[in-house]
Amino acid sequence: MFEDPSFYRSLAALHRAGIPWPQAIASAAGSDARLAGSLQALSAGATLAEALAPVVEPLDRALLEAGEASGRLEGTLERIATRHEEQARLSGARRAALAYPVLMGHVAALLAGVPDFITGAMGAGLLWTAAVLVPLWVVLLLSRPTRVSNTAGHPGTKAPRARGLRRSAVEEADARALLALADGYESGLPLSSTLRLAAQAGAGGRVAYDLYRATPRVLEGEAVSTAWSAT
Repeated sequence: MFEDPSFYRSLAALHRAGIPWPQAIASAAGSDARLAGSLQALSAGATLAEALAPVVEPLDRALLEAGEASGRLEGTLERIATRHEEQARLSGARRAALAYPVLMGHVAALLAGVPDFITGAMGAGLLWTAAVLVPLWVVLLLSRPTRVSNTAGHPGTKAPRARGLRRSAVEEADARALLALADGYESGLPLSSTLRLAAQAGAGGRVAYDLYRATPRVLEGEAVSTAWSAT
């Protein structure tokens, strides 16, 4: 996925200057081959959201489509850039927070086996080292951010459950869906488009599950506020 904040900020500035989208994309992305298809789509008459859909996150596409519909695309591009900057900052902070304990864990693992290494009992020394490193790496692997399935929420699937290590992933998916739902509504998109984009943006979350299953009822006149069951 394309998550470079500078790309979106450049697009906002070029859009403000009145540069056509194909030229703006080419200028902002340079020689990035991932956007070759987007350039072709734009030249063929696609909207910005349609052209970037294959290479951006579902939430970004939903925000772009809402921004185009409302005529506030410049501000939308800036918001997307800010969101990706915040994501990068949080990711860096998590890595920095883990660096010291991981280093100390490896030092402790080496020291635990030193007495046996000195006496020539290599097997016992390696066993002590493994006794420290194995639990450490188990914890690290289990604490890695998880991604929920992109198909969860479609009709026929079970409602996602926010339990254990998946809780943060499900809740992040729910937040993406609600953000897209709000943006689509405020931008004046048709309700059918708003519900579709919000469900796509929050794929794998409980809100997306509810929206997929409730969309037919909502389009027949039921209020969105009564459509929740998994959320």
